[in-house]
Amino acid sequence: MSIRGFDWIIYGDDTDRDQQLIESISLDKDERYVTLHFTDGVDLQNVIRSIQSNDSLFAQVTEGLYQIDYLCPFRFLVPEAAAITCITLGLKSVKFYPDVFTDG
Repeated sequence: MSIRGFDWIIYGDDTDRDQQLIESISLDKDERYVTLHFTDGVDLQNVIRSIQSNDSLFAQVTEGLYQIDYLCPFRFLVPEAAAITCITLGLKSVKFYPDVFTDG
């Protein structure tokens, strides 16, 4: 399953620093992982720090709101260390709330 074309993404702590750098989200419920795909060639320090310090994110789409709870396997990765285009996290759960909209 892939989530694209979201209006915004917000992290579990109600912040949205550099969320526009996330281009898409891929979910595999059977294998229990979520992959965040990023704009190529950009500074991801704030996004990586936000992922490390949270356990969930919310993606607003036209049809409603996704809540994605994840496990971060790299809590101590130095954000400056890598030029990456995707990050794979462990998927704890994904919930979809149809017709739920927030101000983002």
